[in-house]
Amino acid sequence: MKILKTKLKAILTSAALFFTFTVFPFPTPIQANSGNDTNDTVFIEYFYPDKPVETVEVSRESVYGNPNDPDPDTEDFEFAVTDLTPTVTQTNESIIITIMGDGFTDTQQADFVNEATSARDQLLSLHPYSAFVEQIKIYAIQVVSEETLVGVERGKPVKNYFGTYIKTDGNTQYVSNYTQANNLVKSFFKSYELNADNRKLSIVLVNSTGIGVGSYGGFAVAPIRNRIVGDVAAHELGHSFANLRDERPGTRLFEEANKTQESDPDKIKWKPWIGVEGVGIFEVDPGWYCPHDDCKMKGSIYGPFCEVCASQLVRLFTDNTKEVFHGYLKDNLSDVTNVSLESATRIVDYAFFGRDDLTGITITDSVTSIGRYSFLRCNGLTNLIVPQTVTKIDDTAFFECKNLKIYGRLGSQAAVYSIGNDIPFALYNVADIRSLEELVMGIPVLHDTMGADLTRDGVVDAFDIVLAKRDFLNK
Repeated sequence: MKILKTKLKAILTSAALFFTFTVFPFPTPIQANSGNDTNDTVFIEYFYPDKPVETVEVSRESVYGNPNDPDPDTEDFEFAVTDLTPTVTQTNESIIITIMGDGFTDTQQADFVNEATSARDQLLSLHPYSAFVEQIKIYAIQVVSEETLVGVERGKPVKNYFGTYIKTDGNTQYVSNYTQANNLVKSFFKSYELNADNRKLSIVLVNSTGIGVGSYGGFAVAPIRNRIVGDVAAHELGHSFANLRDERPGTRLFEEANKTQESDPDKIKWKPWIGVEGVGIFEVDPGWYCPHDDCKMKGSIYGPFCEVCASQLVRLFTDNTKEVFHGYLKDNLSDVTNVSLESATRIVDYAFFGRDDLTGITITDSVTSIGRYSFLRCNGLTNLIVPQTVTKIDDTAFFECKNLKIYGRLGSQAAVYSIGNDIPFALYNVADIRSLEELVMGIPVLHDTMGADLTRDGVVDAFDIVLAKRDFLNK
């Protein structure tokens, strides 16, 4: 593919290019395990399939280059763009993931697009990315390197776009030219008036063999011939996008959603998750604790994201998608005493998890699904009407809602879910109540019948069915 040479001003007016790109490190601090540090070092992780992750410290300048590079408005960039998610309509509420390549020559651009497509598939198969496939927009930005990294002698500098080369020990090292990449990404977002926070969802694919590599704070980097490219990208995006921390010994120690010095189960920031899906309090360094022993944030070769990390990712995803999310966050709880989901089409995963203060919620007919652990341990929730439009309820949606009674229609998903999960269920529609009486008693029911609440306890449940059968048989 012939690479298009485009000046930024031309980008602003070009309707022909529908951009796809990979985000690179920005000039925001990218200290290991912290998005807020300001010193002069950056930490890069090396992921091995058969041994522990190695973390190395390099100078900030070696990654970002000269901080006084020209303003991106005056830069010339050479690139072309491929839309990797053509079925998703891009809006300012989209979650945008960008993918760039380094070490791909002019004749290897098709290879880059194929590798980017593979990385896309791996990433979107992982939860919680898989729960947002209709909102995630992924682009591949194609840039030409003069030389490829394939078969290159270790330690030899290569003329590629972002200055990547293979160290003598076989590791992939990243040096200079990242400022140019950062400016390109900033230009794209500025040109299309997109949410700048999306720039943190960035992947760099390197045309080389070797182990997986990643860097905190704005970009994920991985050699394409490593079998865990998608996992490396997911782990590193956990750092750069959600400020999640490494859940293994010997890493930088900072308080964040999945790392803390608090060990009291009643005070810890992931209190609602204790005892769920393996979440606990695991000491990874003296006096420092993480929520899981096999989470993707322990390292790319480990299991899926634990519920704590996944819920933090969803929290930030919904900042972009503008969907309702009020999940528990210690010391930062918005008022959700009574909520109306006007115009919502779904209740996202974890939407209200751990919120004991939620006492009422109106689910409108626009809602069609209720997601994973969306009402986890919402013990203040007592009566909930679930409309017939809801056709999908995750098995975990109302996990340990100890005081909940669900009201719904006969034959609805709400009824099926309640019966299958031992949650009290009652009918709220008069026609359904009469139909139930006829079904249970096997005789016509007068229209002036008060209802199927034969025990007069205020609900229609199994006790009414038993009483109806007994009375009918005794006649």
